[in-house]
Amino acid sequence: MCVSLGDEGAILVSPDNSYYAKALNVPINTTVGAGDSMVAGLVTGFSLGHVPEQVLRYGIACGAGTVMHPGTELFSGDELAGFRQQVGVETLDI
Repeated sequence: MCVSLGDEGAILVSPDNSYYAKALNVPINTTVGAGDSMVAGLVTGFSLGHVPEQVLRYGIACGAGTVMHPGTELFSGDELAGFRQQVGVETLDI
């Protein structure tokens, strides 16, 4: 289960543990579609077989990429790769 906290980040709970990632500090053009993009990133991470921490990085990175662009314009693969590297994930042990 993943809960979006908007500009505060997100919490992902897996069968083994729980994780928190802060939202990236990026210029916000629009928030339309950010949640959908986060879900798409999570699904991508899970479909690629990544561990929960990496899955959460995908979700946060996709949300960040979306808010930076106007309307329905998508972010680039290069942006996504850079954002994923910037996302810090904290294990919550709850």
